[in-house]
Amino acid sequence: MSLPDTNVSESMVTRENLTAVILSGGQGSRLGGIDKGLMTVNGIAVVRRLQKLFEPLCKEVMISANRHLQTYRLSGCQIITDEYRDYQGPVSGIAAIAPHIQTPYLLVCPCDLAGMVPAVYRKLISVYDGETAVMASTEKILQPLVFIASREDALSAAGWFEKGIRSARGWHEKLGTRSSDLGAYSHAFENINTAEKLKLLPLQQHLK
Repeated sequence: MSLPDTNVSESMVTRENLTAVILSGGQGSRLGGIDKGLMTVNGIAVVRRLQKLFEPLCKEVMISANRHLQTYRLSGCQIITDEYRDYQGPVSGIAAIAPHIQTPYLLVCPCDLAGMVPAVYRKLISVYDGETAVMASTEKILQPLVFIASREDALSAAGWFEKGIRSARGWHEKLGTRSSDLGAYSHAFENINTAEKLKLLPLQQHLK
């Protein structure tokens, strides 16, 4: 169900009750094993860019990661690893990080969206009712890893994972997540999952 494009002057969600979760726990299989969160764009690691994006919006920024943990810890963020082995996907990462979240609400972003902009999350916050999770959509294409949800929603990920739900979209279907049209910011959803896009980026893997 898509939400109407409405402007909410005041939201129940504030910086003090929001945590940002950056999902960087994948194995980068489509990029030859490169850790996408540590790739640099104009000299700045993608995960650092996202951290800076979220700091004005959220009380805390947390990172889901399974490799290069010492490097990720240089960010000063809390780093949480998956409880399941062999890179089981984003639902596994959300399940692992959920018990560590100390705020009632969270924003989520995958580490491969190097061009993400704050306006996307401000819009999600403005249409969120505090109960039903909301994910972004662009030109009728759902973006299931860009969303706002409650801590209770995040805590449900472990149970659904145990029942065989592995995809983020499948998990959102169980939650009854709605979508909000963010087509005006479609450029922010360009990911770095292909070799062709990788050519546009420096090959360093470090945190700046």
